[in-house]
Amino acid sequence: GGNLPRCALSEIVTEMPSVGGQLVLLTLLQGAERKRVYSVLVDGSDTFDPETAGEKLIRPLLWVRCGGGDEAMQAVDILARDSNFPLILLDLRWNALRTLHRIVDNVWYRLQRVVERSGTTLVVFTSRPMVVSAAVRLKLRQGFRIESCEVVRNTLVTLLEGEVLRYRGRAGNESLIFSSESRPEKRKRMRCL
Repeated sequence: GGNLPRCALSEIVTEMPSVGGQLVLLTLLQGAERKRVYSVLVDGSDTFDPETAGEKLIRPLLWVRCGGGDEAMQAVDILARDSNFPLILLDLRWNALRTLHRIVDNVWYRLQRVVERSGTTLVVFTSRPMVVSAAVRLKLRQGFRIESCEVVRNTLVTLLEGEVLRYRGRAGNESLIFSSESRPEKRKRMRCL
């Protein structure tokens, strides 16, 4: 348990800066590059800095730069239907909440059905829980300090901590992106593999 399922919609919630949202995004891109598959980043507010990823992760990436949440949702709707992209990342973390609250629930349910048919894994990064049809919802919790900038990215990945708010995975239908450990208070602590 605790893995992100394939052919499903997952949500990564980062309610405050410096909790590792960008680190998770880069880790997912790294996993796609390692598997030699193309991936898509739909950048909802044109805030992605390709320098943080490096040329190796950028080469197999289609980066869709959007000027707002409406544009991003239109782009992801088109791209999710294309089975040539096994991983689509939709980054809505820096979009205005009032704009994102206009996205009606049936849009998320429709996207869930689309990715199930196309075989695509769609991961949505948000600043508040909002993807009602998410099979998995992870909330990243512990923030990193400024000293973390000096630490190698792969080392930081092992320090990521989060809580599983929802998990509706299907056995045998999971990717090896995250794993969980039990905690005494019946919450799940997430760590990257």
